[in-house]
Amino acid sequence: MVTELINTIVVDDEPDMRKALVYSLVHSCPQVQLLGSGGSDQKTWSMIEHQHPDLVFWDVIPLYHQQSDFIIQFGDMPPFEVVLMGNDRLEPEEITSTPALDFLTKPIKQHELWRLIRLVQEKRQMHRLLKQVDTLTNLLNSFLHPMLELPTMQGFDLVPVDRICYCQSQNNYTKVTMVDRGNLLVTKSLKDVEQALHPHPFVRIHKQHLINLRYMKSYLKGDGGEVVMHDGTVLSVARNRKNTLREACCRFQH
Repeated sequence: MVTELINTIVVDDEPDMRKALVYSLVHSCPQVQLLGSGGSDQKTWSMIEHQHPDLVFWDVIPLYHQQSDFIIQFGDMPPFEVVLMGNDRLEPEEITSTPALDFLTKPIKQHELWRLIRLVQEKRQMHRLLKQVDTLTNLLNSFLHPMLELPTMQGFDLVPVDRICYCQSQNNYTKVTMVDRGNLLVTKSLKDVEQALHPHPFVRIHKQHLINLRYMKSYLKGDGGEVVMHDGTVLSVARNRKNTLREACCRFQH
């Protein structure tokens, strides 16, 4: 698998320290792609804004004096990781509120640099895993709780399929009865609604009625018979649909 490079910029007003860090990054950190370096001036800030780095090493002292400008240009939560650098007498949390991944003491030792790069890689991996989990969760929700777009006279409604109790034909329209939202008049025929609800556990019991088996309470014997729905509504079953209903109930139970 190809390793994704960490696009990096170095901001340091001390030229010797900046050059030393750039040298270490270029020659000892193959995971890093150096986009550039500079002092804490407008040219470097513009480079950060246009190059879209993943990681910025930033000298803490000038950043403290430019804190308000930083927030204006990059926001409270910048779109890149910040690693603050300074001498060992500084406590970075006391002089800047910039959210930082870490604080490194200058001059930066090689093992500290490697540790920092590993930290960035681990955080990126965690971010990718969280995105994958989020994607899988959305897919699972769409499978377990699918939504259906139903056109109405005013536009359309998005309704959870598992909250549709039954549907009744009204000429070229369909009255959809929801479990907890009342009725919805849909500008589609019952046949179109039936096709849209396939393969969910809906069965056509009559030319006028389409029911969700999840909300069928009981069947009453008769010529074709009747079904009693969750809300107490009684719907007729056509004689030629009785076996279809029985077979659908058997499939749903299994």
